[in-house]
Amino acid sequence: MAGGIRESHGDDLPENHEINVTPFIDVMLVLLIIFMVAAPLATVDVNVDLPASTAKPAAPRQDSVPKIAAVLLFERFRRRKPIPARFML
Repeated sequence: MAGGIRESHGDDLPENHEINVTPFIDVMLVLLIIFMVAAPLATVDVNVDLPASTAKPAAPRQDSVPKIAAVLLFERFRRRKPIPARFML
């Protein structure tokens, strides 16, 4: 009787292949409570004095290859066709 509780091994219980979700639910409830307590603390506003900027906004970048040409280049690359020289940068 060194390794077992029961003396007779003839009445084995059937194997249970179901997942015990009770510990999982307990952990989820604890995490829910932690986040419910921590959420109001995360909404505290902190006033930051930022320096004023004198920089002008950058001009919009003009692409040298229009969007239609970019799609054309992608299709030619995908089909392994040579790219025309006029689209090379």
